[in-house]
Amino acid sequence: MLILVNFLAVLNICSGWLVNVDPHTDECYYEKIDAGKKANLVFQVTEGGFLDVDITIFGPDKRLIYSGTRETNGKFTFAAYKTGHYQFCFSNQMSTLTPKSVQFDVSLGDSVDWQAEDNSNTSIALHSAELAKGLWGVYREQEYIITRMKMHHLINEHTNTVVMRWCLFEVMLIVTVIGFEVWYITRFFEVKRVV
Repeated sequence: MLILVNFLAVLNICSGWLVNVDPHTDECYYEKIDAGKKANLVFQVTEGGFLDVDITIFGPDKRLIYSGTRETNGKFTFAAYKTGHYQFCFSNQMSTLTPKSVQFDVSLGDSVDWQAEDNSNTSIALHSAELAKGLWGVYREQEYIITRMKMHHLINEHTNTVVMRWCLFEVMLIVTVIGFEVWYITRFFEVKRVV
C-alpha cells in the first residue's frame, strides 16, 4: 500500500489544453511554479493556415525566458528561477483571417520529500518515484506522437481533396475543349446555300 501511495504521489503535475487563437490575438496562460522546479512545455499547432504561431514565455517579473516565431511544434524545458506565476503566450498576430488551434502541455518536475523510517522503504519509494517519472515521460511522448500523427493525417486528407478537385476540373476542361473543337471543325464542313 505504501508503494502505491508513493507511486501516485510522485506523478508530475500536468495540465493539457487545446486552445483556439484567433487572428490578430494573443492567448496567454499562467502556471505557478516554485523556484528550482523544472518546467517542460510541449506544444503543437493542429489546425489553421500554415500551422504556425509565435510563442513567448515570461517569468513572474516579466523577464523573457523564451521567444519563438512561426513555430509549428516544439519542446522547451527550463528551471524556474523564482517562485511565481509564469506566463505562456501563443500569438497569432501574423494571421489576417485564419484562427489556429494549439495543443499544449505544461508539466512540472516534482519535489517529493520522503519521510521514511527505514532505508528499505526509502529505497522502494525512490525507485517507484523514478519509475513514475519515466512512465509519465513515455506518456507525454506518446501524446505528442499521436498529435503529430493526427496533424499529418489531416494534411494528407486536405491534399487528397485538393488533388481530386483539380482532377475533376481538368476532366471538365478537357471535355469542354473537345466539345468546342468538334463544333468548330463541323462548321467548316457545313454547306451554306445561297438563295
